[in-house]
Amino acid sequence: MAMDSENIRMNKYRNEGSRIYSGRPLGESVRAELGLNEKDRDSAIYTFYFPEDTMSINSSYFGGLFEESVICLGREGFEGKYKFLFEDGKELSDILKFNIEEGIGDALREY
Repeated sequence: MAMDSENIRMNKYRNEGSRIYSGRPLGESVRAELGLNEKDRDSAIYTFYFPEDTMSINSSYFGGLFEESVICLGREGFEGKYKFLFEDGKELSDILKFNIEEGIGDALREY
């Protein structure tokens, strides 16, 4: 049986006109809106699609959005459950991959 999967479009979860995702409070509100506490516990895989013009995902935003998920699932579990791509399906830029890796590391260090 194939696992369920869901796509999450991130274009509406950043400050209007911004090409940067920043701020822990915004990350936390997006986490609540997306119901990630429940998603962390289900068997689905989630792909987050970011606009191609995204320049940065600050660690504060990432932490607000995903810190609890990283702590709950561990690195391998998190990386297996949550995927990150540009809206056109292409791989994220190296800087965005680095932002995500840094966010995972920060969450694990905090824990």
